[in-house]
Amino acid sequence: MIEAKGITTMHFVPSMLDVFLAHDDVSECKGLRRVMCSGEALPGHLVRRFKAQLPGTALHNLYGPTEAAVDVTAWECAGSETPDSTPIGKPVANTRIYLLDSAQQPVPLGVAGEIYIGGVQVARVICTVLN
Repeated sequence: MIEAKGITTMHFVPSMLDVFLAHDDVSECKGLRRVMCSGEALPGHLVRRFKAQLPGTALHNLYGPTEAAVDVTAWECAGSETPDSTPIGKPVANTRIYLLDSAQQPVPLGVAGEIYIGGVQVARVICTVLN
């Protein structure tokens, strides 16, 4: 169906990509140019399997929490090295990503922190006080 309809781009949650790759005829999807994954963590073993089965197709890991209207970071899973924990990538256009500590101060490089998102992708919160 992918070849017959000329589909070039697909978007999966990683667990569904796993099911898709289980089909023997996936390698016949010659026209497929890019696949995006979001909604769940993308494990490295799935990225390696994807690269082995669809070597000419780009795989992108997207990240966006519920509070954001869309994905806020992107990572192209390219290159020969594939880490076990797939990076969430860099901010997309019109987005800023901050890694902050419990006092909401930037953490040094290599130190764990909490992700804060700024930009047009962040949902607006409107509170109404009812008497």
